[in-house]
Amino acid sequence: MKLSTKLKMNILKATLLSLIITFFLIINFANALDYNIPKTDQEWDEKVSKLNWKTGPGYIDHKKAKASIYFSKEYWVLEGEDAKQILYWNNGLEIPTDVYAQNIEKGYYYDFEFSDSGLIKIDDWEKINANDFIKEKRETAKINNPSRQAKGLTTITNIKWNEKPTLDRQNNQVYYSLLVTWSDGQQSIDSKILTLGRRGYTTITLVSSPESYSPALLKSMSKNYQYGKNEKYTDWKSGDKVAALGIGALLASSLGLKAVKPGLLAVILGFLKKFWFIIFLPFIALGNVFKKMFSKGKK
Repeated sequence: MKLSTKLKMNILKATLLSLIITFFLIINFANALDYNIPKTDQEWDEKVSKLNWKTGPGYIDHKKAKASIYFSKEYWVLEGEDAKQILYWNNGLEIPTDVYAQNIEKGYYYDFEFSDSGLIKIDDWEKINANDFIKEKRETAKINNPSRQAKGLTTITNIKWNEKPTLDRQNNQVYYSLLVTWSDGQQSIDSKILTLGRRGYTTITLVSSPESYSPALLKSMSKNYQYGKNEKYTDWKSGDKVAALGIGALLASSLGLKAVKPGLLAVILGFLKKFWFIIFLPFIALGNVFKKMFSKGKK
């Protein structure tokens, strides 16, 4: 019996749909997080201690980026799903990340995520208007505040530049820092380094309190993060992939903004996977919890 073309198409669609559903079920099962956020110090101790921590001093491979990161003895490091887990417990949001590093004594943390976008061109840097970006960031915060409030999280009352976006042409990096004021009166400093490589870029996020922040934290980490052989920005050669967006659009996406030309919006949507929500996360003082937990292990 011959099947009609329409029936063949329906069978094909059903098969594809089944494959897609199966794929996502596998992905969700493999990447399942514990969505029960610890409420007490005891819960934090029990859950956090079960994660696969590594300690400095030493190098951690950032495999996706083909790079390495050096951490001193003050850092406790998580990779992969454990890194995603701690960020979810910290913030109540699923945040794509590859590596998480907590400074136990001072409480601040870094997280690292690589995007294989292709080479990011920096020709449009001079067209960037930092004042326009910060205005739109404030408007975005107002829009997203109700969602945060519904989850029982603090909301943003003000954002301003702590350090305006700066392009380090020698090291092919962009860094900036923002001071965020929250509805509970606390402040946090959210900083980023966009370090450009041959195949894409790594976003290094630093979340700290005003007391623990120092510009040196950005500069030191930018030196401790190194792309491997033939992976540096200057290793790009003709025929390699080039990103469809430049440094201005990338900066906008890292801020969770759409402050780019309409023609680039389709491209930006792919880069906003990490930044669709309010990217500036309230600083949660885990330092004391970690110090207490790990000091027990030293006794």
